[in-house]
Amino acid sequence: MIVYAGIAPHPAVSIPEIGKANSLNLSQTVHAYKQMRQEIYASKAETIVIISPHVEAPDDVFSFNQHPDLTISFKQFGDLTSRRTINNNIGLAYQVRQHLETSQPTIADDAQYLDYASGITLYHLLEGLPNCKVMIIGTSAAQTLSQHYDLGRAIKRQLNNVPERLAVIATADLSHTATPEQEKENADFDATILRILEQQQTKELLAYQASQSARVAECGLRPIATLLGILDQCAYGVRILSFQRYLGIGYCLAAYDIR
Repeated sequence: MIVYAGIAPHPAVSIPEIGKANSLNLSQTVHAYKQMRQEIYASKAETIVIISPHVEAPDDVFSFNQHPDLTISFKQFGDLTSRRTINNNIGLAYQVRQHLETSQPTIADDAQYLDYASGITLYHLLEGLPNCKVMIIGTSAAQTLSQHYDLGRAIKRQLNNVPERLAVIATADLSHTATPEQEKENADFDATILRILEQQQTKELLAYQASQSARVAECGLRPIATLLGILDQCAYGVRILSFQRYLGIGYCLAAYDIR
């Protein structure tokens, strides 16, 4: 059953070994991560389900990682020391994917090394949770936000039917500003998404077109839409734990209090 849900970003510079001095500028985000980690611990979650937009898989499918042991590594960012092996809940991943096979385009992913978005998020959330398993869902670049929402609704039935206590986290950055001229438009986009989340205006979020998303270079709407599908018909409150724009990217942590 789902006992906790949230949205978290994946800034590489939040990892001290990568960001060094820059990580201090994300202190608000790092502090909110600590708060989320404490809340997940209090929820007694046994598995953290991560919905990631950066899993390497074909664009037209949703992926479910089924490698027994997963490795967090930031070698691609030049950090050769931060490394951790975690237990993948392959039984849950198999059960969910098997249920979806006839209705959703899915693929089994056998990658041992986590994508960087999942890795950064779990780096922050697994500290102090040595026995917590994970489950990784990869979003699809070719599917619409409504299709991601429908995927979430289908996944929800399976997640609520298992006795394990689950925390579901969408790892999601908001806009990415490439030039100073884009900053205002992208900052306005981030403010709109925060309002949508706080006011639970799901239909407004699902109405975003691919062209709009591409213009602000966001990578968060697909994971968020999937999460909202999982929470469909649930009674919940939303808390924005933190929001920062740093180096032109919008970073938001939000917690869903499931009633």
